[in-house]
Amino acid sequence: MAKSKKKGKSSFLPFIGFLSFLFSVAAICFGFAPFITTKGSYSGADYGYLTGFQEAFGATQKSGDGTPSWGIFADDSTLSEWVISPKVGLMIAFILIAVGALFALLSVFCKKKRNAALLSLFLGGILMLAAGIMFFFPISFGNYTGGLVNVSLGYGAIISGILGILGGLFSLSAVIYSKI
Repeated sequence: MAKSKKKGKSSFLPFIGFLSFLFSVAAICFGFAPFITTKGSYSGADYGYLTGFQEAFGATQKSGDGTPSWGIFADDSTLSEWVISPKVGLMIAFILIAVGALFALLSVFCKKKRNAALLSLFLGGILMLAAGIMFFFPISFGNYTGGLVNVSLGYGAIISGILGILGGLFSLSAVIYSKI
């Protein structure tokens, strides 16, 4: 009787692992959405946005192609190109959520090894939770200051953060529930 109870508790681990994997992949996909947006302090006009991947890994655009949507954030602009340098804090967040997704997916394939699945879910949950929290701080990682422009958090950062935290909480709650 006790064996069937343990088997029943471990049968939901692959489902939770796959659900956490989907949440983290969706969080990564929202890295293409605006993470930081700007509006004029007085006019309220939009001055552009910066996606998560542009901030994390940097971006370059030739000046002849016009001003990019992230031109206001450029670290260096010359007559030939606009450049934004990579920001390590957000890069680490994307790496953490990707590794957390791999751990969550690994737990799906550990059907016969319950302890390995639990360890994988635990590690993936911690990484996803940390990345989800880090997604709420792209303005701090970029060290952007206001001035005449209001810099605010974009919807991509908010949704990525929520999905990362949800994926981490699902993984950790599965580990806690299976140990009860």
